Order: sequence, then C-alpha cells, then structure tokens
Amino acid sequence: MKFEEKLIKLRKEKAMSQEELGEKLNVTRQTISKWELGQTKPDAEKLAEISKLFNVSTDKLLNDEEDISKTKNKVTMATNDNNKKNIIIVIIFAVVLVVLLAGIVFSFFSNILKMGNAEGLLNTFFNMVDKGNEKFNENYENIVDKSNEKFENMVDKINEKMVDNSNESKEEFKSTFNEMSDEMNKQFNEYSAESQKSFWNTVDSQTESNKKYKIKSSNSTYENLYTGVKDKFFTEEAIKCVIADNLKNERKITVKYNNFIAKESDELVNLKSKLNNKEYIISYDYDEEGYICQMNIKDI
Repeated sequence: MKFEEKLIKLRKEKAMSQEELGEKLNVTRQTISKWELGQTKPDAEKLAEISKLFNVSTDKLLNDEEDISKTKNKVTMATNDNNKKNIIIVIIFAVVLVVLLAGIVFSFFSNILKMGNAEGLLNTFFNMVDKGNEKFNENYENIVDKSNEKFENMVDKINEKMVDNSNESKEEFKSTFNEMSDEMNKQFNEYSAESQKSFWNTVDSQTESNKKYKIKSSNSTYENLYTGVKDKFFTEEAIKCVIADNLKNERKITVKYNNFIAKESDELVNLKSKLNNKEYIISYDYDEEGYICQMNIKDI
C-alpha cells in the first residue's frame, strides 16, 4: 500500500476532511490533496506530525509493503484494555448529563408549547411597544414640566404688563398672550416629535434584530452542515436540502455545478445524478439582504 493510499485511509477513518487535516498539520488543503494524489510527499517534520497524529510509525507510513490496517489493528488491540475503565466512566458521566439536560429541555419546551408560537410573537411585539411607551412617557413628563414652567413664566410676564401698563389696549394684551402661547406650543411640538422619533427607533431596532435572526436561521443549516470539503453523500444531502427549501419557500436557491445551474426540483435531481467524485468543495453566494441565493459545488 502506497503512502498516499495510507494517508487517505487514515484520514477517513478519523472522519476528517482534507481541510481539517490541513489545519491540524498547519498546511493548506491543496497540500493535503497533492499528498493524497501522490504528486508530492511531506517533509520529515510533517511526516513525524502525521505519525504522531494517527499513532503510526513513519516506517509503516513509508514502507509500501506494509498494510496500514494491520498496524492499526495491533495498536487498537494493545490499547483496548487500557480504555475499558475510561469508557465506563465516560458512559456513566454521559448518562447523568443526558438526564439533567433532558429535564432542562423538557421544562423549556413545555413552556414554549404552553405559550404557543402566536402568543410568543405577540409578547415580543408588546415588549417592544412597552419599551417605546416607557421612552415616550419619560419624554412626556419632561414636556409637562417644561410646559408648566413656560406657563408660569407667561403668567408672570402678563402680570408685569398689566402692572406697568394699566392702560394697555386689549389688542396689545391679546398679542402678548398669543405670542407666548405660540412659544409654548412650539416647545411642546419639539418634545413630542423627539418622543415619537425615540419610539420608532425602538421599533426599528427590534424589527432589524428579528430580521437578522430570521436570516441567520435560514442560512444556518447550510453554513453549519454543508460548507467546505464534503464527500459525495453530504453533497447529495445538501442538494436535497435545497430541493426541500425551494418547495416550501418563495425565496429560491440555485445550485451551480461546473456548467450546470439548476433551481427547479427536476433540474436539481438531474444535477445530483452528475456527481461522481468522492469529494467536493461547497460554497455560497448571498443576496443583498444576506440570504443564501446560490450554492456552488466544485470538484476537488
């Protein structure tokens, strides 16, 4: 068995992609690909790191007459006894942890089911309105205080006018009163406009937050499960996911593979049938709002 065949076998037994192995060895995915294609071989330092990572001697890696699966079986047999106690401890710990988490999750989802999705959305909206009203009430109190102060000043000035000018005509008195009334109304309108602006800023902020969450939820399955180097099985699953989403959503995702671009279900099924390689690279294009609009599949 050649070195490149051994490297592929060891990597897949560890369920690693080329990119993940490259990160552990501090090299690029392209370098791993060249090693596995037999185009180049790692230097002594990287060979030692590979040996340590997979628990296989460098002699076994470089000797074409050695079958790496036999070496792996010997190592496994030698370590099985030492791992039995650790496995039992881990199982006990895992069971306890699962029981605790199950209680927490059950309690959480029970509350969610009692509340219902519609009620949850209404609560979110009313919380948003309450925050806006709190800000409006705070500004309204300022308006009342300022208005009272203005009114008291107006009364004082009118009294001064009446004392200093006892023979002042009714027209002049009316003009003075209207002038000060207009000033008070102007002040009230300024504070009212500020309060409304603050309220709608709160509404816009909450709306923007909900929009970002919706975009993140829509993209999460693809970005978490179907991104980077994937084998044929996961690449086919990614296309199935697109088919399912396109059937239930108005927002459609296209899939591009080589010169093929597909969006409709029958086109995507036909495109999936053209996948023959063992591994692919999956990446995405996004629309102006941030939603995934195209899945790009490339051969490795």
